[in-house]
Amino acid sequence: MHDIRNKDVFQEIRRNTELIEESEELQLIFVSSGGHTINVYDMTGQNVDVFSVGDFSKNYINREEFEAGVQQYKERIKEEE
Repeated sequence: MHDIRNKDVFQEIRRNTELIEESEELQLIFVSSGGHTINVYDMTGQNVDVFSVGDFSKNYINREEFEAGVQQYKERIKEEE
């Protein structure tokens, strides 16, 4: 698998995001620009999934909501394996 950290696309993802988490175990990168949507990328930079988290009465999610959403997603993926 390609290591996205050495690619221009990874730099572009980092430049345009507020919240980001890498999962080396799952070979996925989770990205949010602060809104409720979390994009999931593989290590080539391909968007492979998207999901939403947080309190929709607020405009943005905070780091805790982001991390909780990512954790739930990772647990679901592991259960499906």
